[in-house]
Amino acid sequence: MTEAGIRTIDAFSFLVDEVGSVENIRFTRRDAYNFIKKIKEQRLNVDGIGRIDYDCFDDVVIFYTSYRLNNYNLVCAPFIGVNNHLKNILLGVAFLSEETIESFMWVFTTLCE
Repeated sequence: MTEAGIRTIDAFSFLVDEVGSVENIRFTRRDAYNFIKKIKEQRLNVDGIGRIDYDCFDDVVIFYTSYRLNNYNLVCAPFIGVNNHLKNILLGVAFLSEETIESFMWVFTTLCE
């Protein structure tokens, strides 16, 4: 549920409603938060090369294309950076009509220019 943008507390409340009461669930609200935290930490630890690069250069750029604008059927591809205050900053955004190697090459080339 959290991958769909549902907050942990809302997912927990939904489960409580489904089973009737908190007593019918075999885990606590704190267990749910700890589980989600563990999953997030595991995802962060997968990209070893990215972590090494960050340690060396202190720069992070994220290119994320999972957003879709349904009205226009375009892929929203934001470039997000992390500044020296560990705050997210928007570096740029591209709207793509297709997710192909050619369109990604165009986006990266245009960003570099």
